[in-house]
Amino acid sequence: MSGNDVLDLTLREARGPFSTLLDRLTGPEGKLWLERLNRFNRGENPFVDVPVKKKERAGRPKMVNSFLTYLVTLNLDATDGTKAITGAKEVFPGGTDADFARWGLEKKQVPTPETKVICYELSKDGILDQIFRGFGVDLNALVFTPHQIREFCHLHKNKLRTDGYGNFFLMKREKDEANNIEEGFFVANASFGGRGRLVVPVYELEFSNVLSARNRRRFFVPKLKKLKP
Repeated sequence: MSGNDVLDLTLREARGPFSTLLDRLTGPEGKLWLERLNRFNRGENPFVDVPVKKKERAGRPKMVNSFLTYLVTLNLDATDGTKAITGAKEVFPGGTDADFARWGLEKKQVPTPETKVICYELSKDGILDQIFRGFGVDLNALVFTPHQIREFCHLHKNKLRTDGYGNFFLMKREKDEANNIEEGFFVANASFGGRGRLVVPVYELEFSNVLSARNRRRFFVPKLKKLKP
């Protein structure tokens, strides 16, 4: 291969990048690209004006739920696990679902520490199972006890979605081998029914009705280290 061949190959390879550079120099951001070219010719970093993306800490990815939009973080006091949703007329004057008892959701409660609760608003159509699993974490980390739900709705009634639209809290039924009961996940839905009174039905997590984002229903979950709004 002759010296001319090497020169021809080099010019041929440079033609594309050189043409791109000319297009940028003569384009709407020509002044910016001229400054970058001058920095390059001085042996400097030509792209100091481009912000550097911060890397996520290893093992601590930022959790995003594509169905929900963050609204606010609220405080919930510690509970001793002695209060149920059923019969709490002072909190739910519109009534409580008999299925809380039928499905055994209030048989076993444990004390819970002070908890930060994140409020989200539905921004994409979906069913309950899709939405809660959209956090990408173990569902056990997202559950509330009946006492916590009752206390939250009492303390933060003004943060609940109104006009009859839902406010959803994930619950869990523990396995009871003695009574042949399997563990399962359920969703309490606190909403303002007739006459503006708070009522709370409960559904199985697999409830298949599609929830419309248009109605801006709200979802509440405990704040975890991995759940960053």
